[in-house]
Amino acid sequence: AEVSLVFQRPGGKLLTMTKAFYPEGVFRLPTGGIELGESVSEALEREIWEETGLEAAVKRYLAHLTYQHNEGRLFHSHVFLLE
Repeated sequence: AEVSLVFQRPGGKLLTMTKAFYPEGVFRLPTGGIELGESVSEALEREIWEETGLEAAVKRYLAHLTYQHNEGRLFHSHVFLLE
């Protein structure tokens, strides 16, 4: 499972990021895995700092997406709106 971070910047724009291993020109929302034994809220707090180094306020829980990942396993994404 993961948390997905939707940062709404002043003016309404969203914060996206890229990493060295992404294909050139690819940007996406910051995300991070939920560690074994960690709650969604604990992962959210940790990943905000690890992925961005920013302090953020949670505005709203946007979605819980579940889909089949590799080998048919279910994968969960918890999406939060932050500012």
